[in-house]
Amino acid sequence: MTTRNELPAAPRELSFGVNETRLLGEVGLFFSSATAAFAECVQNAYRAGATTLRVTADPSARKVVFRDNGCGLSDPSKLLQMAESGWDTADVKHAAGLGSLALFAIATDVEIISMPDDGSAPWRIHFTDAALRHEAPVECWDAISPSLWAEHGDEAHGVEIRATLRESATFPTMTAEDSGKWRHRFPLAITIEVADSTIPGGVLRSVHTVGPREGYSIETSAGALHVTSPNKQSGHFSTAIFVEWEHRRTGTVSIPDEVLSEELCVGVPNAVREELIRRLRRDVELVWVVSPNVAVEAKLPDRETLVRDEGFKRAMSVLAATLLAEFDVENLRKTFVEFTKGEAIVQLDDIEQLARGVK
Repeated sequence: MTTRNELPAAPRELSFGVNETRLLGEVGLFFSSATAAFAECVQNAYRAGATTLRVTADPSARKVVFRDNGCGLSDPSKLLQMAESGWDTADVKHAAGLGSLALFAIATDVEIISMPDDGSAPWRIHFTDAALRHEAPVECWDAISPSLWAEHGDEAHGVEIRATLRESATFPTMTAEDSGKWRHRFPLAITIEVADSTIPGGVLRSVHTVGPREGYSIETSAGALHVTSPNKQSGHFSTAIFVEWEHRRTGTVSIPDEVLSEELCVGVPNAVREELIRRLRRDVELVWVVSPNVAVEAKLPDRETLVRDEGFKRAMSVLAATLLAEFDVENLRKTFVEFTKGEAIVQLDDIEQLARGVK
């Protein structure tokens, strides 16, 4: 038997490595869709300090251009380094350094031009389809004429990304309503220009800014809880709490029924328990804006769901306690007792009155 004392004096050193070819070939697994990749481009503009973002799309040609007025990026090599986000990690929560790879997963050709605001030279980098498959080198021009940047817009500095999407990628919807799935609530003025041969001028243009929320807000230690009326025109009613994490919609969460029913169902027949909770959730839409000061994390890299850990459980307890304290529980009990007797149920059009009126 070999003992510890008999081991060689100088151990062999091992190091971590990455299969770059396979990583680039499977990078699409990190991002769930082209919509998620578009959201990464919007987030990158926001993190670069941009106030405006122009998105030009030609869905029939499968081409899209993102151009912002942020600070730009001085070093193009950071685009090729995983976990090198280029952002100050003291100011940005969980900068994974994968955002630049998002488009690689859905595109056959990507060109990026940067005009930095720090006085360094503008540059251009081109990822061909072969380069994206790691079968050819990436072409980079470290110093380009400023006119190459200026010919596409009047922004003094920023980043422009041009991409041609693969046939296998579903081109994200560019309408005012559906583009919200990738615009989220980033505080940017976003202009969307879509090629449309059926209208004069051939371009359909819309401008989007983040406006005030409807309803009212409840401040909690886990973040703001926004309470609004459901969309009665569409007939859609929320059955869960929408989540916003760093300005992005990050799926939904549900407060367990048993947490609510412990308080709401006291004195109410069991037969109406499910209907009571369903009615409470149906007649309001709740949006939880996660506070950056709580230990609630989004799953990287696409951040489309939250991590269900102890920090998440504590936050859900805070939200449950807030709802139970905010809504008039006695009035809800009375409402549903009357409902079971076949009497007319109280109209809940004014949700703020329901929540606070009898307290």
